[in-house]
Amino acid sequence: TTNDQNMNDNNGWLKFINLYDSKLINIKNNSNFLKNNNYVQRKFVVKIFSNLAKIRQIESVRGIMDIEIAKLNLAPKVVVSTSDLIIHDFFNGKELSEDDFIHLSCDVNNNNNNHQMVHFKNILPPNKLGDMVATKLVKLHEINCPKEFNNDHTPMLWSSIDRMIKHIQKKSWTLPPPFTMEMLREEVEKVKAQLRDLPLKIVTGHGDFKPANLMASHDGSTVVFVDFELSGPNYRGFDIFKLYRRGQLPTKKSNNDNQNTKEEEDELCLPTNNEKLELRKFVSSYLSALKINSNKNSECASSSSSSLSSSSSSSSPSSSSLSPREENKLLAEVLLFEPLTWLEASIFFLFALTEDEEHQQKWSDLAIHRWENYMKSKNKINFYASELMKIE
Repeated sequence: TTNDQNMNDNNGWLKFINLYDSKLINIKNNSNFLKNNNYVQRKFVVKIFSNLAKIRQIESVRGIMDIEIAKLNLAPKVVVSTSDLIIHDFFNGKELSEDDFIHLSCDVNNNNNNHQMVHFKNILPPNKLGDMVATKLVKLHEINCPKEFNNDHTPMLWSSIDRMIKHIQKKSWTLPPPFTMEMLREEVEKVKAQLRDLPLKIVTGHGDFKPANLMASHDGSTVVFVDFELSGPNYRGFDIFKLYRRGQLPTKKSNNDNQNTKEEEDELCLPTNNEKLELRKFVSSYLSALKINSNKNSECASSSSSSLSSSSSSSSPSSSSLSPREENKLLAEVLLFEPLTWLEASIFFLFALTEDEEHQQKWSDLAIHRWENYMKSKNKINFYASELMKIE
């Protein structure tokens, strides 16, 4: 990038991007050129929105959440945002994996810059990663939705699904068996009705809060969130459960042959006791961070002494003051969303198929896998809805 002030506006950046392919890529390692032309070396991420991203999110809010969330230091700083692309600072860290939120006590390799799993055994105390993420997620959930959303509190889960189904309808011939438009609409409307009267918290959510959309610094000192195409008003429980959902296709092989047995596949799709335990720990950390934030806000409002305020701000989440009722209530709210994480994913892969028929088999397999998991888990909606109402 350049030191010139013109690079602080969108036009300067767009000019820079246009030049990149034809010129800068050939001279980026030429230190004399950089020095003579007032350039300094600085890394950025340039993300160009795909058709899939543009269809799922209306143009007026595209990139808005990236900017607002970055202002809270929860995400890399946004340098420029347009309806077609977004550029933000490069974060020097590693993408997190599903295992990081189940096994929080493994090793970290600081000398390897490849995309590998990040583990924190010798860097962080037990559950510190979960505490950091919970604290930052609370901060995200408590911000007000930007004015560009026009006070529309419809959860992004539903607005995104509705847009995808509408698009799939235009190319319904791409649907692989056993899918039909009728079955998709029927399941979506059924779940909407099941959730309609439940006491579910709507927050400013991430919308796709899977581990791959979190990055940690190499020393484990900080975590940032990335990819906010689906951010906006959404269910709190949806964000939290997606962090702990095991989403990959089964990879475990039978000892007898190279294929998974039906029993092995079923076992791999279901949450283990260890996963449920880690989820409960995260719920506890989340509630503790929520309580700390609430106390800090109360202190600011009542103009308490600076020493008390400082004491609260330095606190880390602790479950000591939480009641089992509070934990059980949020846990039921979170577990209720497991089927919806599968339903949304299945519809997304069918949606992707309409724009990429060349990889039909790949998208079909993913959609079917997610749909099967939805069908296996959908009874949990009524079960945890009942639990939630009992606690309420």
